[in-house]
Amino acid sequence: MITTNAVRSLEKEIKQVKPFRNDYHKASVNLIFTGKWIINVHNELFHKHGLTIQQYNILRILRGQFPKATTVKLIRERMLDKMSLFFQKSFLFFQKIRRLLRNIRR
Repeated sequence: MITTNAVRSLEKEIKQVKPFRNDYHKASVNLIFTGKWIINVHNELFHKHGLTIQQYNILRILRGQFPKATTVKLIRERMLDKMSLFFQKSFLFFQKIRRLLRNIRR
């Protein structure tokens, strides 16, 4: 569930008992925590529409390329998550998109 509570301290959020070694360490952990929080918020939003983050990313790339043709290589280069297992197994998704685009053009 997405909440908009007042800002809590990082230590409370991650239930850390010991203090951070230094400000650099705290900032690094905070960046990781915040990045994961943003991904979780997006996961919830996309899930409501039956999409994954990777599918949304591909659709975003295709929209940016429209009306020009694109290749799987170009999409792979522009993917935000280069190591995505989804992308490596997404051939069926690309076929569905291709069929959808053909139907829209008709």
